[in-house]
Amino acid sequence: MIDKRQTPRIETDLGLISRPSNLDMDSHITNMSAKGAFIENSESLPVNEELNLHFQLPDDPDVMTADARVVWNNSGRSTAANGVGIEFTNMLPKQQQKLNNFIEHNLQQDNNNMDGIGYV
Repeated sequence: MIDKRQTPRIETDLGLISRPSNLDMDSHITNMSAKGAFIENSESLPVNEELNLHFQLPDDPDVMTADARVVWNNSGRSTAANGVGIEFTNMLPKQQQKLNNFIEHNLQQDNNNMDGIGYV
């Protein structure tokens, strides 16, 4: 299988502060890039479902807001975690820059620790 990921992805454990009703209360972002994320969620969401997400980056008092859409789900697949891959479709430029800085900072830490990096 060819890996279509184009931007660096980091492992995270970010809870969703505010979520649409179609995400369960235990949903959280387990990895992300500047362009998208994986949301662990017990319920499968349909591809192209639109979401409005609110989450907080570590050590940042501001809540990030992003419009997103489901680009894939892993329902029916035997994987470790159920959830959906989402693509960010709209984010304020200031928040996008904060996200980019967060990703870059964590990538540098991963490289310093010699850990592997995935791509989204």
